[in-house]
Amino acid sequence: MNKSIIAVLASVSVLLVSGLAMAGGSVRGVARPGQTLSYDIGSAPGNRISILVDGDGDGDIDCVLVDDDGDVVSQDRDATDTCLLQGRSREYHYTLRITNNGRRSSLFTARIN
Repeated sequence: MNKSIIAVLASVSVLLVSGLAMAGGSVRGVARPGQTLSYDIGSAPGNRISILVDGDGDGDIDCVLVDDDGDVVSQDRDATDTCLLQGRSREYHYTLRITNNGRRSSLFTARIN
């Protein structure tokens, strides 16, 4: 692996969407009712992970961040369409799952810091 890539991974969390890495990035999407979307997140161990998922106000979005073993790192399952997930990374790879529990499609933006 390129040394500059390793240096970036060591200093920031990276959001991977369709193979595209965006440090401190964001992604917009639409989740249909009952649909769960998954996004890969990379972060060097020891980094603080903070993810904000903000819906359009039309429903109920739940979010879960899991590690490679399927263990829940952080979750937000309240009845709103906003999720805040926070934690300290212990591994390099995580999966963010965004589920629309509402009856209408929901436009959302996910931001990672």
